[in-house]
Amino acid sequence: MRLSPDGGVSFPKWHKGRGYEHALVEALPYRPATVPVFNAETYTGRLLVADFDIALARRTSSPASPREQVTREARAFVELIEGLGGRCIHDCSPSGGRHVYVLFAAALPYEELRQVAHALARRYTTVDVSPMSNPFGQIRPPGAPHKLEGGQLTGWMRLDMALDAALDAVRHPCGPQVWDSLLEELAGELYALSPVRQATFDGPVDADGEPWLPRIGGRRPIRTDLDAMARTGDYKQGGYPDRSRARLAVLNSAAAAGWRLSDVLQEMRSGRWRGMAAFYGKYGPRDTERITAEWRKAVSGSAVDKPAPDSYTREQTSTPPTPPPVGPVVPEFPAGNPWHVPLHRKEGGDEYQRIRTWWNAVWLAERDPERRAKWGGAAVSVRRVLRALGAAAQLTGSTTVEFGVRSLSLMSGLHWTTVADLLVVLRDEDDPLLDMVMDHHGVKADVYQLRVPEAYRAEAVWRRWRAGTIDAIHPAFWGLSSPSALLYEALNSEETPVSDLVRLSWLGDTTVRRSLEELAAYGLAAKGERGWRRGAATLEQAAREVGSDERMTELVELYREQRREWHELLGILRATGDAERSRGVAPDEMPIAELAELLAQLEPPVWLDAEPDPSDELPIKIPEEDPEFLAQWRHEVEDLGVTTMVHRLRFRERHGRVFLTG
Repeated sequence: MRLSPDGGVSFPKWHKGRGYEHALVEALPYRPATVPVFNAETYTGRLLVADFDIALARRTSSPASPREQVTREARAFVELIEGLGGRCIHDCSPSGGRHVYVLFAAALPYEELRQVAHALARRYTTVDVSPMSNPFGQIRPPGAPHKLEGGQLTGWMRLDMALDAALDAVRHPCGPQVWDSLLEELAGELYALSPVRQATFDGPVDADGEPWLPRIGGRRPIRTDLDAMARTGDYKQGGYPDRSRARLAVLNSAAAAGWRLSDVLQEMRSGRWRGMAAFYGKYGPRDTERITAEWRKAVSGSAVDKPAPDSYTREQTSTPPTPPPVGPVVPEFPAGNPWHVPLHRKEGGDEYQRIRTWWNAVWLAERDPERRAKWGGAAVSVRRVLRALGAAAQLTGSTTVEFGVRSLSLMSGLHWTTVADLLVVLRDEDDPLLDMVMDHHGVKADVYQLRVPEAYRAEAVWRRWRAGTIDAIHPAFWGLSSPSALLYEALNSEETPVSDLVRLSWLGDTTVRRSLEELAAYGLAAKGERGWRRGAATLEQAAREVGSDERMTELVELYREQRREWHELLGILRATGDAERSRGVAPDEMPIAELAELLAQLEPPVWLDAEPDPSDELPIKIPEEDPEFLAQWRHEVEDLGVTTMVHRLRFRERHGRVFLTG
């Protein structure tokens, strides 16, 4: 604990050469004292503190009501936690301020607790975020002396609840379900703190993985006339020509009012919205496929062309624009913006939640000193590949990833050979983050299964990250230093000190400072009085400035051409093998078939990215007794430069048999 040298005004660790931090003892301290909120060594904490400050209340309310406002907001927060199934401790000070403490069973990252505290301050105007705003934050606990004025103690921090109830909250701290529910409850505030501005809707998803539009302050009722129509089913009285438009109007209003899909289904299944259930015919709320599709349409329509809002309050009564198609999309090579992963997934929340749990494990792995030491100098590149894998998994809605190294190259901003090498590093770890479950064969790429390492399983499963998307590396960072993409993730709309950015990004201090200057040069970061925040420039603008948008287009076309050649090569091999079988050639005398089998086991890039010398890797042996054949071969190889494997096999088709050695 820390004792105050000035009667409760400040609580420094050292003051005028004297230390004021002491071990916690059973006896009450003789002067105002505080205890730490976080573990400053691990940058984690189990305590969420809501400090309802009387001074803030005086600035926002009339002189006669500051205490009432503080009491009202503190009581509302207590009721919120209890409504989510949690327990909390609350006390009050002689000045009228109040504290609410929420203790969790497992340690949570400082950054997440800090973000939740700031979200609470957006909902409750009297919350002071100072105790939760840095890893060395302090708070006066229940029983601590309050202040000294004129040498007299003004009083103590007193529990305003039964002691047995407070002890019960300590003995039975809140579990992961309370944390998850609190994140969902504050989704609107959290999203407003760190908005994601994309060309398509990319907002939060609920616990079932379905999109929704959270509102600051929580869900509100839908329009009265639409609620009546949902209860009665009288769509003509509501002014709608048919059931289809009527149910879309109800869904649009519910989406804009901060409802979740589960809320809508509950109203229909409980019988309160009998009319809405009737709008879906004989299957009613059991027609989940159609209801889900229309819900996503309503959410996308309600959010289209909206900047990051302080609250979602827009309502629509007309049919919204058609959203992007729902369902897994696996392009041959990512087209358009492969680094932006849309909010589409397979049906069923279980797989989506497994992806999020794996993403928790990635977060833990990046902060594991032993694992980072094994990654060595490739740590930044490894982290970029992990983001590409996570984005690929979320794109397909599956923890099984079948993306070739070229697709992952486009999503990580690394050369495909680097991606291939790092995939080997990741899958060969002792307790890996992914397993290779199937080798590549023919046109099929290696298949990887995302895996939660045993070392992180308990903690990864304990809590669920705030819902959202896993973003691949944007091409804007292709022309910048490799760590800049990871640092950009740590930036948001709030000004953050460099020391905090070092902890958030897990990059070195020098690396962070250099990357900040680099990001600032392209308008992606801006420096303020208290630290750095994201700049006004968009990633698309930065990509155009560094020229990586054109590079992206060139690479996509190059990779498509290489894939086309690879498919053509396989076709030639199959056709030649079939022809030799039809002529009765024995399998052991069919080198071309052996080559086909060999190439089928190889990664396509081996033959398509270079112009190999005719004598390398698989040298071609020309029959010495055939001078005409030899002359034609030398002409094509030496004079025409025909050296690719495809051209070699075309030569084989035109001129007869070529024996392969090696």
